[in-house]
Amino acid sequence: MQPVSTNEYAIPPGALKTGAAGNNKAAQKKGTAVISIDDLERIRAQCSLTADTSANQHKTMQAKNLQVTSKNRVSNWPNTLEAVRHKREDDRIRRLEDEEIERRRVDAEEADY
Repeated sequence: MQPVSTNEYAIPPGALKTGAAGNNKAAQKKGTAVISIDDLERIRAQCSLTADTSANQHKTMQAKNLQVTSKNRVSNWPNTLEAVRHKREDDRIRRLEDEEIERRRVDAEEADY
């Protein structure tokens, strides 16, 4: 797909039937485009950093603080999926270590005979 130049969006001569003559001439210039007020406001809102942005940042920071508080509380609970998973893994490691210790003890006893 080829890039589109702004000339393809220019208003053709005579397309604006109403309005002042200055607006008509300005719209007929090569390389101009006419956009709706809604589009202009949307573009302005995207380009400007206003108090709305700081309010959104405040909400985001507040949500992150609540999330950290929640995670700190949950980390001490023994009945969560993560806590059960850690306990199971710790038990498995402890069992393997006990088996290794027992195997070494048996090997040492056999070596004594």
